[in-house]
Amino acid sequence: MKLSKFPYVVQKEIFDNMKTTNLFWLSFASKNMKTLIKSSQTKRFKSISRVTYNNWVNKWYVCILFKTKNMRTMEDCMGMDTIMAMSEHLDGTKHIFQLNVSGKKIGFRVSDEYPLPKASFYPSVPEAFFHPNLKESAFKAIHNYISDFFGDTVVYLWTANSYKHFIPQLPNLSLWVTMWPDRSEVTENIETFFASYPDIKYLSIRWDKLQSISPESQFYEAESIRITRPSLPAVHTFSRNFKGRQATLSYCECGFVELIEFMGRWRSGKALQKLEYLKITLTSGARHVREALRANWVKHIAATEKPPTHSVPDLTMKLSKFPYLVQNEIFDHMRHSDLFWLSFVSKNMKKLIKLSQITRFKCISHIVYDEPMLDKRLVYIPCKNIPENIMRIAEETKNAFEKKSKIANFQLNVSGKIIDFRVTKQYNLPEAFFHPNDRESAIESIHNYFLDLFGDSVECQWIANYPDDFIPHLHNLSLCISVGRSCISIKEMEALETFFASSPVLKHVRLETYARELFSPESKFYKADSIDLIQHYNAVPTFLHHFQGRQAVFSCSKCDISDLIEFMNRWRSGEAFQKLEYLKITITSNGIPLNEVLTAYGVKHLDATKTPPRHALPKVLKPLFFRITDPIISHTYIVRDTDNRVASVSIREDTLRFGVWKETEEEFLRMVE
Repeated sequence: MKLSKFPYVVQKEIFDNMKTTNLFWLSFASKNMKTLIKSSQTKRFKSISRVTYNNWVNKWYVCILFKTKNMRTMEDCMGMDTIMAMSEHLDGTKHIFQLNVSGKKIGFRVSDEYPLPKASFYPSVPEAFFHPNLKESAFKAIHNYISDFFGDTVVYLWTANSYKHFIPQLPNLSLWVTMWPDRSEVTENIETFFASYPDIKYLSIRWDKLQSISPESQFYEAESIRITRPSLPAVHTFSRNFKGRQATLSYCECGFVELIEFMGRWRSGKALQKLEYLKITLTSGARHVREALRANWVKHIAATEKPPTHSVPDLTMKLSKFPYLVQNEIFDHMRHSDLFWLSFVSKNMKKLIKLSQITRFKCISHIVYDEPMLDKRLVYIPCKNIPENIMRIAEETKNAFEKKSKIANFQLNVSGKIIDFRVTKQYNLPEAFFHPNDRESAIESIHNYFLDLFGDSVECQWIANYPDDFIPHLHNLSLCISVGRSCISIKEMEALETFFASSPVLKHVRLETYARELFSPESKFYKADSIDLIQHYNAVPTFLHHFQGRQAVFSCSKCDISDLIEFMNRWRSGEAFQKLEYLKITITSNGIPLNEVLTAYGVKHLDATKTPPRHALPKVLKPLFFRITDPIISHTYIVRDTDNRVASVSIREDTLRFGVWKETEEEFLRMVE
């Protein structure tokens, strides 16, 4: 018996037990079926809080979120249901079936192309696909059908992670956009965007030039705005021009005058008539907040009475409510530092970030605890162009801690330990500070949190000066040490060797000494990945006999040519230096004929008319500038007997440079132009 022939009571019972997603697709059976579903499900459709269009990679996903739980279908406000997907395809004929969507024929197929296709919470859904030239008309037809089906009581929201993404202009469609414009972005481009999309429901923005936006801009008309790290001029301009309902200003610069002016403008009724809620988090200056409450027109309820609780429905949508696909897209566009601080929101948020960013976190080369400046240590992740700063660690004296702890901005539970934090105006970075007695445990907690979030395989480097700086002994922590004195004496060398023996893994060592002899052959010094050594006597034989690392820059007063030739022979035979990538030796005394090295046995030469390839490697210890080894472009090279790998050899004035290629001789010669 056809469903349309059942009595209405039976039809409604059937519809009431179907999921909303299935009702949506059943509505395409006929116009009569669509009418039946709409009339019987009016109450259910009114319980839908919003329908969202979410972009992930090259697809859009239509999702629904409910206000309350449906006990029959178990659909609730704890998550979104994905009802369909949409994508572009150059060949729009490869569809499985076609549907008439608001008068337009659109091709569909059943899609299971999700990041986690086997996950039960992402079942296969129908996917509309169309030629890029038909994108706007296809979106319009689909949106018109959805809004007609679910009704005008539902909020329809288009989410975008950049104002440069495709955003359709359709009736009854609000916009939620996250904007992180570059500092170089032209204000006119931002203004044009806001003028084109007047119905902005929610806006999240971080931009250094917010104050340059015109007071007449539609930017100030957004119902809800979240601004991260606004400057003082931006706060001043925003408080004067905002016409929306809710706003959150996080980590902002704001003084007593701005707070008083804002409250005065609202009190007078001259501005902010639609305002329901405002939250301002200051980088520093709790004193300004207390002073603002002492204004002569501010009233106070008796301390013995309990004031009512103010709350309004949050116009924003919680990140945890988004489908995994949308969460992943948002996380993908966030910096490591922002993901780090977002992970403190909740255990669930931390798990979401870790799950979605596994591949990205595996690409982190290492985390650096930089050398302290004025007892403050910067923690950052090296990136291609500039480091990505995460936080600072303040190693306070006892008196300084007791004074500053009274103005701590906030506290966080870091790997089970409560640590005080503040946001400094100078660097605009969260800064952990603690009592000197808690230094070791606090740093261990912070370090463990890094490893838990980014993965315990990520290497961390602690940069320190010997003997002044504190050096912790922690899992996955290697040491980059620079000897504090310009020249260390012979007696101090013994103490230094004892220090090396008890230290964590040595990543990089910088040392200058007058001692004729270095360390014992078994010393951990020679196992450091990278060494920068200035030796005022001839210590070439000792150093080259025992070095087992990857990179070395060595300077000495004199050396014998035989020592250099012996080094090359040992490398060529495979007897030693298997890990060596780069060696630079500078002889400070004149008159040593280094060119004799180039005539030694086994040295090969490229044709003088050819252009040799350029050898350069990232340094083990990456400073802010000069982050690669000195380039070697040489016609001279040698070949290792054991694996046929090549090393370029360059002599220029008083310096020998030796760079090992990963290529074999045959591959190396193909690189020669």
